[in-house]
Amino acid sequence: KDLLARDPLVDAALQGQMQDRDLRTIQRRFLRATGLTQSAVRQIERARYATHLLQQGVSILDTVEQAGYFDQPHLTRSLKHFIGQTPAQIREQSRPEQMPFLYKTTPLWMNHNTSI
Repeated sequence: KDLLARDPLVDAALQGQMQDRDLRTIQRRFLRATGLTQSAVRQIERARYATHLLQQGVSILDTVEQAGYFDQPHLTRSLKHFIGQTPAQIREQSRPEQMPFLYKTTPLWMNHNTSI
């Protein structure tokens, strides 16, 4: 997160506080600073959050709702893409430390009304 926050425009985009800049300028600077699109960052954060919920014992259907997925197949597809496991496989894991990149906070996109 600190790496992403080095560019004030990127930090503002992550926080949902868009400055008086052209949308295309924001997109270019975000991509240049992070190597990812804003949409990709949002999808990764959502997959991480869903994984955290599943590891905490939240049901798959409740995870779908809490993480903002349309339905269970969308959750499954996202987790298989970003995490490499299905929701059921993640729930069966006994050691969350096997996925050290996960964090235990609510993703930024859930805290702010953003247009990223």
